[in-house]
Amino acid sequence: MVIELKAVHGELLQCIAALELVVRRPTPDTESLTAARWKLTRASGRRRRLLTDRVFPALAAVPVTNTPRLQELRAETAAMLTVSSQHIARWTVDKIVANWGEYQRASTILTASMRNRIATEKIILHPLLAILA
Repeated sequence: MVIELKAVHGELLQCIAALELVVRRPTPDTESLTAARWKLTRASGRRRRLLTDRVFPALAAVPVTNTPRLQELRAETAAMLTVSSQHIARWTVDKIVANWGEYQRASTILTASMRNRIATEKIILHPLLAILA
């Protein structure tokens, strides 16, 4: 499972980097932006499903000292879905084009939080999943 999570993390980081490249442009390229957002959303969904369907249930059976941190990660997983969904709903293509600078700032904040979450998962989950291997 750790191999799968590492692969999903790698895919997510690539998708984040691709979106960041598009967002840094001086003007919106709606085709590239739509494609990058769609790929990131799909990769993020794969990560979330892996965590909720397999990783967290597998780790629930392991006696570990950082159980509260695992509970926090679980709760944060649901919260991140809400934040991400709200971001996508708020930032339609028309709103992005009309407010490019504001979208650039909002997207930068969201991708930074995604990078931080991936780093936290690597620190906490990778070693625990290695125990199960």
